Amino acid sequence: MASGLLKRSAAVLMVLPGVAVAACETAVADLQARLGTEDIALLTDGARALQASGCSDAVVTSSLRQVASMAARRANAALGSGDAAGALALLEAAPVLHWEVLAMRGALQARVGDFASAAQFYNEALDVLGAPSLTPQDPALEVVVPRLMALAQESMMLADSTQTSIRSDGTASGLMRAISGGLSVRQDAGNAPTSTGAGQPGALEKSDDYNVVTSAAAGVEQVFLPVRFAFGSAELNEIGQREARRLAAFLRRQTGVERLTLLGHTDEIGSAENNLALSLRRAETMRGFLLAEGVQMEIETLGRGEAEPPRLVDSTAYTDEQRRAIARRVEISFDTH
Repeated sequence: MASGLLKRSAAVLMVLPGVAVAACETAVADLQARLGTEDIALLTDGARALQASGCSDAVVTSSLRQVASMAARRANAALGSGDAAGALALLEAAPVLHWEVLAMRGALQARVGDFASAAQFYNEALDVLGAPSLTPQDPALEVVVPRLMALAQESMMLADSTQTSIRSDGTASGLMRAISGGLSVRQDAGNAPTSTGAGQPGALEKSDDYNVVTSAAAGVEQVFLPVRFAFGSAELNEIGQREARRLAAFLRRQTGVERLTLLGHTDEIGSAENNLALSLRRAETMRGFLLAEGVQMEIETLGRGEAEPPRLVDSTAYTDEQRRAIARRVEISFDTH
């Protein structure tokens, strides 16, 4: 991590006079040596003081980002040891907007059961990660995208709302913006992702328009959202109708997607035979709703019952009922061919 900052700093320093270059290099090296032990507030002061040592604005900004990253990592350690208050204090001390800080804010909210706020932070983290003005678009960061996308999905399922990712008019942010961007990458790359798998760099050849989030999202083939049904029924409840309507608005905005597949899933309560039949009926109900809402795509439906529980980021983070609430889902798989 330290060497990466020094390399980026060196490129900027080439245009500075020799004396300023030496002074800045010394100041940056000193800051790097203090990163592991010093208080975040003092590190922030040190990063801002780099300008007085002859460093450019780009070097100062890069250093402040690294201090924010350090704050997030220390917060993660504090949360792991049970010190939620200490973790929050560290995050609030972060000097700039950073995707790692937002992701940790999401983790804190999920820990206390505020999944609506957790979803908001996870979706914001995805947006900041994919914003070139806020995050250098380094392919090495692609590996974190599927995890953030999964955490956003899990939190939205438990919040019973996609409001933090899909507006009522179908415009998207966070998770669904990533999905939309990934679909565009797949279309531009010949209707098939070129990455070796979700989160593996290479879905989009590195270029001036390369984006960490959309490149990684091109390898994510399925997404699930909180479209809810009446208990033991294939009838959409009030939440289900609201969320299916948001999804329909999103889908109407997607161009180049000819087909999608809806895969119904249940939890493990009840017989496997009944769950399989129920999951298919729910997928078919959702298909009918989307078509009635004007979605112009070929829609296939499949039922999986309880056979394929979701791959959770950390199943130990949830109660049994929360885990079952996530399992009761309809997944959407997009086909850009």
